[in-house]
Amino acid sequence: MSDLRIRRAKYNGQWFTPLQFYTKIELQNISKKKNTLKLKCADGCDLVFKNICHYYNQHGTEVTRQAHFAHKSIARRDACLALRKYSVGGGESDEHYRTKMNIAGQKKLKFIRQCADSDCNKRKRKYIPGNCYTMVEYKVNNRWLVDVAFFDKTTNELKMVVEVKHKHAVDGPKRQWLIDQDFLYFEVGCNMESNTHLIIDSGYIYYCTTQEITPGFEDMWSHMDMSFDAPVCECQLGALKREQERQRIRKLHAEREREKYRRKKEEERRMEERRRENEIWQRKFDALKEKWRKEDENATIIQTACRAYLAKCKVQCIRERSRSAVVVQSVWRCYHARKLVEKIKLNRREMEEQKEIRRIHLLKEAGKRKKRRIQRFKEEIHAHQHATQTDEERLAEIKKQRLRQKQREKRQDMKQIDLQKTTVEYQKMINKNRTAFGLKKRKLQSSMYGFFKKHKT
Repeated sequence: MSDLRIRRAKYNGQWFTPLQFYTKIELQNISKKKNTLKLKCADGCDLVFKNICHYYNQHGTEVTRQAHFAHKSIARRDACLALRKYSVGGGESDEHYRTKMNIAGQKKLKFIRQCADSDCNKRKRKYIPGNCYTMVEYKVNNRWLVDVAFFDKTTNELKMVVEVKHKHAVDGPKRQWLIDQDFLYFEVGCNMESNTHLIIDSGYIYYCTTQEITPGFEDMWSHMDMSFDAPVCECQLGALKREQERQRIRKLHAEREREKYRRKKEEERRMEERRRENEIWQRKFDALKEKWRKEDENATIIQTACRAYLAKCKVQCIRERSRSAVVVQSVWRCYHARKLVEKIKLNRREMEEQKEIRRIHLLKEAGKRKKRRIQRFKEEIHAHQHATQTDEERLAEIKKQRLRQKQREKRQDMKQIDLQKTTVEYQKMINKNRTAFGLKKRKLQSSMYGFFKKHKT
């Protein structure tokens, strides 16, 4: 039923789906008579019921039509508010229809509104009073249809309007008009099974407060708009949370400042202790330095002799290193020259291999050219022999060609006969279908072109 544009029709104060009305044979017969009750849509337009039908169209395709409602005239169909409301999406979706019917049929209906404050996620739950009845697709202001309308049973006064959003939300003049009215208006999302619905749009931005709810508030229509749409500019719970967060930040900042001051004092104490230790070590080092100076004056001769011996050893070591370096350099040059010779030999071998490959390639090309010359010579001989063909052979070839042409024409005639047989069978099937509907049979044609040209509709 998701592809139907008119899902329900009203007859004698009751709403019927196409499948429900299909089983009411008596109501179908009465609704077709003059001066009787007619089927109506949500906008009040006259409807007709199209029954289930099974037939073959003029192309021979099998067609099955499902039961559905349709407007009596094209003018009323184009002006109908019920069709124009869902014209953007090609019809009402299953999610939107089932949610709308769920809201209208629930007895313990609950609506939830969430606080809009950035630091508060508190939700309030509200029950609809029991002394009310609902109407689906109710017409307001002679311009729009609302999804679900709630009326007071005692006064029959419109108290609340609920719109359902699946893909397209209520916007523009319709939303502004609903907000400006005395009744309560809000929009909910799709929820096809549960009796709890979250409000996603209303006349005001909602902020929760810490005030206590008055006893018996659930049964008072007059206070419902105050609980949902009170024009509060700030949430008290959110403001309290922000104040607590500011106090926590100030406290944390103060603790960080105290910790920074404590660390600074600790660092100054450590620097003072380190300075004192450095002064003590400096005095000890000065005393040792004075002692070493006196010992150095007594050991000057020994130091001079040691320096001379070390200088001599250093000179000998440098000479030995120079001789060893000369030997190593000679060996390295020999090794490097050997690698260069091997590289030159390798390049020579590669050049010789390339010459051999080029020579083989030239020999192959010469063989190919020789074969091509022999082939041309053979073709010339064959052409000469073909030119000297006798007249008798030419006549025999002409006879063969004529025989093939006759066989080809015979095959085409057989195909045309088969096509005519198929055409006649198709026209017989059309005549059978026309007889089933009580129409006159048509004359059989020998070709489909003549059949469609004569019976063009």
